Amino acid sequence: MTESAEINANINPPACVIKVRMRDPEDRTPEYEELLNGWEKWGLEDIMHRLNSADWRFCVSASGPFGEVVFLKLLEAANNPNIPFELIEEVVRTALRTRVGSVGTNVFTRVAIFDGEQMICDFFKEFIKHGKFDDRYYNLIYEMLTNQTVENISYPLGFLMPNCTGWDEEVFAKLPSEMQKRLSSKSFHAGEKSDRCYALLSNASFGM
Repeated sequence: MTESAEINANINPPACVIKVRMRDPEDRTPEYEELLNGWEKWGLEDIMHRLNSADWRFCVSASGPFGEVVFLKLLEAANNPNIPFELIEEVVRTALRTRVGSVGTNVFTRVAIFDGEQMICDFFKEFIKHGKFDDRYYNLIYEMLTNQTVENISYPLGFLMPNCTGWDEEVFAKLPSEMQKRLSSKSFHAGEKSDRCYALLSNASFGM
């Protein structure tokens, strides 16, 4: 067996839980076509390039599908032992701080706006499995669940997950107990000028 064949034999097939949903051709802007061109062949480096170079003020219509591509490619990378965790981490953190349009959302929350809460939960079901072998995945998941834009306009991903199928048993229950406690006690502001706070994992709200 050649060295290349040995490497390929050690790569687990990606978890096929995400189906990227493209807009109908008549709804695609030139920015949409340019940003998503050739996404099927992207690696994480290609995603980083687009996160850092695209003019996200004009890529709003493409941001939902782009976010789905990012989730898919993160799963593929996590299943590939030849891709370092540090690159996966860099993509996640860059995606979390990339602002889309003028409303302050990022490419992950744009997936939720694109009616993709269950898709995001399905991503976490697969992504969390890697925490068994590397605790850093748990920490990255916590960061993804609790991150909120500086403008406090969009809800954190964690707020959107509890009503999704499989969240309790396949995601939350598999997190370290200490992290479960932190998430259960976490709250966030509903808006920059709002005096209302919400518990991250429930619809409970309270004044500050």
